[in-house]
Amino acid sequence: MIPATLPERILFYFGAVLYFGCAALLFVQSLRSGADRRPRRALALILLMWGAAHVAFGLQGTAITAPACHPVSVPALLGGNVYVIISLLYPLELARPGWITSIRVAQLLLPFLVVTGIYLLVLGLSGESVRDLDSLASLLTHIAEFNVWYRIVLYLSICFYMVYMFMNTGVAALDADRLPGDPSPAPDHCRLLQLRIYGAVMLCISLAYLVTLLFSTPGSMFVHRALSVLLFGVVSLFAARRPAGMPAKTVGQP
Repeated sequence: MIPATLPERILFYFGAVLYFGCAALLFVQSLRSGADRRPRRALALILLMWGAAHVAFGLQGTAITAPACHPVSVPALLGGNVYVIISLLYPLELARPGWITSIRVAQLLLPFLVVTGIYLLVLGLSGESVRDLDSLASLLTHIAEFNVWYRIVLYLSICFYMVYMFMNTGVAALDADRLPGDPSPAPDHCRLLQLRIYGAVMLCISLAYLVTLLFSTPGSMFVHRALSVLLFGVVSLFAARRPAGMPAKTVGQP
């Protein structure tokens, strides 16, 4: 167990209050009519997920579980994939109203499930145990072991979902210049601003997390959590302040 400092414990509880409070606000707002009901619910789900993580760490009291603090640890890699995937729901629904369906969410999860399934299957068949790494040098030392080198695949899976987030949220489509005489409605600039803010926020949080995965020092983990609390507070503020408008067209509508 690694002792948690007072600033870390304060951050756990403050983050949980902020995440749950903003999630409750967005959920209440989503009960009203308007174009942003579904995006707000998606963002509320993301905030609940981050709040639950802060509660889980806070309940450990004065210590943090050591396995999660090892460089490129398997729990951190798997959790990072899940968090990035769920964090995709808000920008995808915001850029493409009506995008979230059970089929599309299953398709979004499929690459992660396949990569994780291969990892668990091979470990089960080979009987190989999961090795805790003390540093990146340990990764190179034991790179011949499946449970070690396959972590690179899990790390790249996180990167894949991050790239997907930045390239497929419809920002370019919303920001595209219309041709003269184009009868299509003007881009929703407020929605475009939300997408840009969310993209910038997730870029900062993602880069901090990728660095944390590689080194897993107490300082890098604290910076990542503090940055997440601050920037998700900004995202929630902009999402909550957006005025309710006319219902947006859903995917597939002319």
